Amino acid sequence: MRFLERALKALNYHRRAYIATAVWTLVFTILSLFLLTFQAANRGALAAFKGRLGQFDKSALSGAAKLIDQVEKTYATVGQRLQLTWWIGVLVSLLVWIIFALLFAHFRRQETTAYLMVGKNAGDITAQYLLENVLVFTGVYVLLWLLATLFGDTAASWINDLNRHWFDTQLTKSGASEDLRTITKKLFANRLTEFNDQGLIFPHRGPRPMEAGIVGMLPTYLAGLATMLIGQGSVFLTAITATKRRMLHH
Repeated sequence: MRFLERALKALNYHRRAYIATAVWTLVFTILSLFLLTFQAANRGALAAFKGRLGQFDKSALSGAAKLIDQVEKTYATVGQRLQLTWWIGVLVSLLVWIIFALLFAHFRRQETTAYLMVGKNAGDITAQYLLENVLVFTGVYVLLWLLATLFGDTAASWINDLNRHWFDTQLTKSGASEDLRTITKKLFANRLTEFNDQGLIFPHRGPRPMEAGIVGMLPTYLAGLATMLIGQGSVFLTAITATKRRMLHH
């Protein structure tokens, strides 16, 4: 109980420093949720595209092999870039937590020395410093989770529109837009469906999002927490151990 009490008092005492922790938590969480929801929208569009292909005869699809291949490659390219960007964000988060820990360890040298002088070991002090950061991270995350619950559908709809725009851009860059229009015209020439050529390539065009709300809440929390514990834990433990060794040699 006193362990938690010390952590809460330290949060109040170092509140200016922990504003930076809260701000980075906010940035990382929003970025991660955006990218993971973007990926989910992209996967949903690809799955719907493949589902709609099932409404055509195999003979009709044989003449649209180029269309199918190009669309699937475009969806795959978008998905890979989103996944790569997310992992880069996780690595950047690890680096940021390490930098924060180095600064915290420097400015809390006297506090660390005082803990060591009263008999606290490096592991206990590291655990307290980590708990302080975890409390801030979790508090900001919970706040964003509540906002995502309230406004997630609106945000997901906007992300879905952005995904459609990016998909269209990537498809245009492939240089196959004109060929695809020709192929889809032939594909729909003798086939009536409840969707048109644009609805085939990118299903669910319109205001309805492919995913109900924001996704990726748990992966975001776990990724952020893991990078924090690994990055800051290693720095704190190393810095506190070094401080203890200097005290023993003086």
